[in-house]
Amino acid sequence: MKKVLELYESSQVKHGLMLVGPSGSGKSSALRILFKSLERLEGTEGVAIVIDRKATTKEALFGVLDPDTHQWTDGPFTRILRNIINNVREEINKRHWIIFHGDVDPELVENLDSVLDSNKLLTLPNGERLPVPPNVRIMFEVQDLKYATLATKSRWGRVWFSEDDLTPQMLLKHYLARLRHVPLEEVQEDTVRTPSATNNIQFQKEVAGILKPYFSPDGLVVRALEHAATRLEHINFTRFWALKDLFSMLDQSVRTILNYNCTHQDFPMDPDGHDPFYSKALVYAILCSFAGDGNLKARKNLSEFLQGLTPIKLPSPTMLIIDYKVKIGEERISVFKSASDGSGNS
Repeated sequence: MKKVLELYESSQVKHGLMLVGPSGSGKSSALRILFKSLERLEGTEGVAIVIDRKATTKEALFGVLDPDTHQWTDGPFTRILRNIINNVREEINKRHWIIFHGDVDPELVENLDSVLDSNKLLTLPNGERLPVPPNVRIMFEVQDLKYATLATKSRWGRVWFSEDDLTPQMLLKHYLARLRHVPLEEVQEDTVRTPSATNNIQFQKEVAGILKPYFSPDGLVVRALEHAATRLEHINFTRFWALKDLFSMLDQSVRTILNYNCTHQDFPMDPDGHDPFYSKALVYAILCSFAGDGNLKARKNLSEFLQGLTPIKLPSPTMLIIDYKVKIGEERISVFKSASDGSGNS
């Protein structure tokens, strides 16, 4: 919420903003929350246009002047700005945010320097000048300002984001809330074959209830995350991305049961088996997500830590959990099966 307020205050002062921070630090979420909040508060329709900086060249972005005919052709950015100025569809009464994704390219931003001055004019290579309407904000979502010039930094408003702004507990609560209320097919394209989204949501709420005790501040996930972050050697470990990997694997576990029940409608998985399945799937996902980039020693360390921490029935302590997969057995119960020979251990 603090970052959303900072973004709002900056947008009232500057018409050019930069959201600076690593991927996953909440830049896009802050923009989306502020955008929707302003729509509801002011009753003004908003239009957010996202431009991928790496998908086009600087010339194609602003426009091209034909050297032979001297005919000017607008690029995407210029076309968007011109449509707002022409007010063909009452654009002047709407809030417009033009959002660039990608690194700060000095050549690109240099073309916007005149836009960010007090005169708010975009000067085109053909000599034309386009005024920037007061309802337009130009924004960049960037990882850093390594290539930004001093002139650029002085013109743009900046809001800084950090992974430290998002605590693990915030991410865990958000995941459970999303699991309860958003069907998986809306999260991303998946393989859920169940035709009824209502049934999926009811099932997802049940799974969220099973996972909730493990997501508590002193629960299995938080304790394993801290152990992995402080006691294990990693190639490149951050708490945020470790949790993102965990959530992705848990989503796949939900899809596994939904697909199974859809293809075995006469003999679906017994509801009493959901808790054992997801508790085992959670342990396996924790190990893969929190120690997947580590060496064998790190995986063994976390495997032993989990075996000593949880009452969940796991494979033999002499075996690594990561060498197994959680599958649905012949009696429609969850078992750990060896990834190599398919034998069940627990």
